[in-house]
Amino acid sequence: MKIFLKQLSILLVCFYLSACGGSSDDSTIVDPIVTDPVVTDPVVTDPVDPEPPVEPEPPVDPEDPVDPIADITIHMIGDSTMTEYDQSRKPQAGWGEQVPMFVSDKATVRNWARGGRSSRSFYYEDGLWNLVKETIKTGDYLIIQFGHNDQKLGDAYEEFGTYAYCSNGSSNGEDCLDTEHSYYQFLKKYIKEARDLGAVPILMSPIVRKYFSGESIRNSGLHNLETVNTGELFARGNYPAAMKEVAVLLDVPMVDLTGQTKEIVEKYGEQAATESLYISADSTHPQVLFATLIAKEAMKSLQQQEVLADYIIEATSFISSPETLQWNDRYIGVANVKTLTLSAFDLSPNTGNLVATAPDGFLLSDAPDSTNWTTILTVPYEN
Repeated sequence: MKIFLKQLSILLVCFYLSACGGSSDDSTIVDPIVTDPVVTDPVVTDPVDPEPPVEPEPPVDPEDPVDPIADITIHMIGDSTMTEYDQSRKPQAGWGEQVPMFVSDKATVRNWARGGRSSRSFYYEDGLWNLVKETIKTGDYLIIQFGHNDQKLGDAYEEFGTYAYCSNGSSNGEDCLDTEHSYYQFLKKYIKEARDLGAVPILMSPIVRKYFSGESIRNSGLHNLETVNTGELFARGNYPAAMKEVAVLLDVPMVDLTGQTKEIVEKYGEQAATESLYISADSTHPQVLFATLIAKEAMKSLQQQEVLADYIIEATSFISSPETLQWNDRYIGVANVKTLTLSAFDLSPNTGNLVATAPDGFLLSDAPDSTNWTTILTVPYEN
């Protein structure tokens, strides 16, 4: 197997891997091996008292639990950019399915997000919001992210569509006559009902669409819809701005994932974002790498706000895209070259080497057209 590696971003260590093989295996996964030093702690043996004195147990204060960090559940509601996908859909991934790698085992993540849903449709559809509410317990957290499907038009408007503030064009979300098509008002509903159940609501604005104008994401990609749609009287408005106003009004933690994903996507640029961040079919849905970066930024932002800080952990991740290379049937003795992308971040130490080892019958290289192939490839990295 052959491997091509190239750094894509200053934020990550990203490599393209190519593989060439004469083996007849159906698939293989190339895993980099990073060897950390092993530290052995000295063993100290204390003398054993055969008859230790028996001390009376101190009284238990019910308000002072033995374990100050309680087990909690993080519920997530949203759309296809957050939901989970089975292996057959890879490299497509929702960022919600990557969150567990950034929280400790004291937190259970329940991803209720469903593709195609808006803040309005998720609230009313059988088996969604009502089912989530049945499982929420006091002390749980609820992450709320909608916006993409709230922008639906035409026949889909009645079931899914909302305006950022009000359907009469007002930018005062508190004065909507039609609250049934107000993103602002549905966010308030989720927050109130979550709090009534003893949960802590958290708002997260929608990730950007890959709508470039030059080197920047244009306003429509930032969910700020300034153009009036055909058949409508008013522009839909600025969804992230509406969410921010709700967050301030109701004192709810909020993560500006629109702004954070804008920064990530613009640093990659349109071509690299198309190759590595979004699936090839559209400009909305993340690949595994992008989903992981979104989850990382979301949890980091919460930690900075001292929300879920006791549960958020650092994570080093290796991401292979695709996760497997399909070889199928081949002629014996005829070389076959395939490529994949290996990404990693938060490696320790900050500088070092990644070592990729080829299985039997495969060779590795740093470029698909290389004339230098080897069974072990060492590549330096710097975070």
